[in-house]
Amino acid sequence: MALFTTVDPGDVLWGCALFILANFGMEGAIVFYNAYLPEIVPASRLGRVSALGFGVGYAGSILALLAAVKLAEREAYGAIWLMVAALFGGFALPALLVLGRGGRREMSVGAAAADGLVHVRRLVGEVLAVKPLRRFLLGYFLYINGVNTAIVFAGPFAKQSFGLETADVVKLFLLVQVSALAGALALARPTDHWGPKRVVQLSLVLWLVTIGVFVASHDVGLFRVAAVIAGLGLGSVQSASRAFMATLIPPGREDEFFGFYALCGKTAAPLGTFVFGVVSAATGNQRLAVAAIALFFVAGFALITSLKAGGPTVGSPGEPAASG
Repeated sequence: MALFTTVDPGDVLWGCALFILANFGMEGAIVFYNAYLPEIVPASRLGRVSALGFGVGYAGSILALLAAVKLAEREAYGAIWLMVAALFGGFALPALLVLGRGGRREMSVGAAAADGLVHVRRLVGEVLAVKPLRRFLLGYFLYINGVNTAIVFAGPFAKQSFGLETADVVKLFLLVQVSALAGALALARPTDHWGPKRVVQLSLVLWLVTIGVFVASHDVGLFRVAAVIAGLGLGSVQSASRAFMATLIPPGREDEFFGFYALCGKTAAPLGTFVFGVVSAATGNQRLAVAAIALFFVAGFALITSLKAGGPTVGSPGEPAASG
């Protein structure tokens, strides 16, 4: 992030290289961040702590975006990158200084990296052999496709269909971030008491309502209401999905399985984008393209509903009921 201050107009290759490096670091870190969840939190509090993690993240996004807008207005673009670098560095310190090392095997970093590439094939076989995990990850792959696609195309859709300016779109995304924070926090305790499965189902219903309003509405005010509903579904579906995944992982395999979970989420991105683009190009109507994305939510909902896992974790065997 700090090196983005060295990117000048025309430095396409250098900028792309830094972008790839930043994403490599971020996505790699997220795997282990997620893997700590079942290690440091009892099963009865998985949903609550997962939601709080996302809630804090959304709060940080809101504050950072507000600061970035002010710096952008002054054309202090270099300061934006330094601010982001400081945020990454500063807020990584609690994990580096307080959390334990986690599971560890005697192996060099190079050997571990090579083993990881080879191990993916074996891990896929292990995942597919566990029916609840297989069905959950397939459902997750489908509905997170819809989520990712909606996020990517929300801005262009708002501009084309409602004539919003860039400043209005930024405000819209701020509104979504605030509602995502509210959604994650509001469903924190219910995730433990109802079970992550029910919260994921509720979140997908919110997304389907959002899609319906997006397609049918021609009023910008109603569109903003739908964006708030989408934010509620965004915050809750992310936190509940992570908690759901944590209940399905065999003890001691958190790093590997959350790595596969992240892989499912990232490989999901192109499919929804492809469907949106094909429908939009074929019909010339972005509303129909948005409607097509609803199929991902419907299919994901059906798979999650068919699972017998994902029930309440409060008072589960070997775990004390949450209190306070």
